[in-house]
Amino acid sequence: MKLGRLVPALALSAILILTGCSRESTPAQTTPDPQGQSTEAQATAEPPYWEGWSDPFTQEEAQALETRAAAFWEESMDWPTRYKEVSGIQGYYLAPDQWAGLEELSRILQNTQGLDRDALEGGTAGICRVDFTVWYQPETYYLGPQYGDGAIYIYLLVYADETKEPQYLSAWYTQDVQTERPADPQAVRLGLNGYQYDILLHQCRALALAGITDFSTPADWTARELARYLVVRGRDFGMEPEEWMTEEGYYTADMAGLIMAVDFTGEDEWYSTQDPSALETVTEEDWQGALTALEAQEGTWTYESGKDRVLARFEGADGTKAEYTFSLCPGFEDWNSRTFCTLAKSL
Repeated sequence: MKLGRLVPALALSAILILTGCSRESTPAQTTPDPQGQSTEAQATAEPPYWEGWSDPFTQEEAQALETRAAAFWEESMDWPTRYKEVSGIQGYYLAPDQWAGLEELSRILQNTQGLDRDALEGGTAGICRVDFTVWYQPETYYLGPQYGDGAIYIYLLVYADETKEPQYLSAWYTQDVQTERPADPQAVRLGLNGYQYDILLHQCRALALAGITDFSTPADWTARELARYLVVRGRDFGMEPEEWMTEEGYYTADMAGLIMAVDFTGEDEWYSTQDPSALETVTEEDWQGALTALEAQEGTWTYESGKDRVLARFEGADGTKAEYTFSLCPGFEDWNSRTFCTLAKSL
């Protein structure tokens, strides 16, 4: 199951307040803490309902819960479509005598509606923290992720019964550790940051599979070429190929405008430079034919850096040779810095 997608035109506002990327399912609802409690009221507050509970699990059983928590979370991550890298997934079982000492978890356990408290009290479920590190694909940022990347942890309620799916309890919390997006030696050689290099590879792949070799602007393309490019490139933005052909698809005109603005303009305001009329000439036959692009052989690429640009040279399995010129957009943040194609010519 995949994460919901935001309308591209609205993505910027979500991105500007982003703090990490959301899980597919929705955590159980947490009621806000009461405000303005007096010191006396806090002093006489009742102890947590789990006070005095013994640990119902042996060490081996606790380890089994940890393993299942990590496996559940790894399976739930939409990788690699949404994330470039997900690593270090590790589950940690937390015994009842640890809960009160963890402020976030204590608040969740006391204020969450829908929490399976009976399973916890009956010793048929336990609490696990899952730590992981995640780095988004650059395209994910243009869809307005809810959370930021880096070192993250979440809490799960995990049942002893292996047939029961764990209950997702929390939002993502940032671990108190320093993390940096992994640097690719090729990106360093070209003078690109990780976001620019990754998006360059995705753009080149789409151009090659779409068979587009000569243009100074996408306005030079045929409807067939546009359809092929969007079908291939759309997958990097979470679009399934068949969605382009259905009215129920994810705002196909908006998505097409987003992709073309990101890949072929150098404006920071890519969200306002979309052209919703781009698909008016594309027919159902064009979309159907575009599916064959997904089966094409990409060929080989070589890259050469220049002043504020990158030259990408392609040689296809059928002998096709082409050179693509990409300029650099510095962006207002690293994630928004990208390459965009300004020229293509056959060699």
